[in-house]
Amino acid sequence: MSLSRILIVDDEPRMIRSVERVLCQDYKTATTRSSREAITIANGFKPDLAILDVQMPELDGFDLAEQLRAIDPEVDVIFMTGSIHELDSKLIRAVRKDAFYFLQKPFDRELLLALVDRCLKLKRLDRENRRHLHRLEKELADAVQLGLHLCHEVDGV
Repeated sequence: MSLSRILIVDDEPRMIRSVERVLCQDYKTATTRSSREAITIANGFKPDLAILDVQMPELDGFDLAEQLRAIDPEVDVIFMTGSIHELDSKLIRAVRKDAFYFLQKPFDRELLLALVDRCLKLKRLDRENRRHLHRLEKELADAVQLGLHLCHEVDGV
């Protein structure tokens, strides 16, 4: 099984190193301090999850999340912020932007690991469920076709 890919974007080098150090053992990571560069990276890296700082100089985390989802609508996002100003409004905005979670810096290592693991597990289960549903729909369509074929044969006899 291939490692899940996580894009980490924060304009603080120490924060990038901290998040990467926690995740690099179990996941393939790509990092950048530039939200604009993150878009270029995402095109080739194809992240399963993006961990984004809310406040960055070029694009804020919310705008970046929208651009990443334009590339891949299924990318999940965890937002992070170190700002205590307007924390509630940022949390509400994160929820409205369909964020998987919202972390305040400094983050707890175990919480970050648990969130990433949960997010990626739910993503895997969703993919499996969609594949299973697609297979069931195909089998149902095949059964309907067989039933129609049998009805035509009976009518023709």
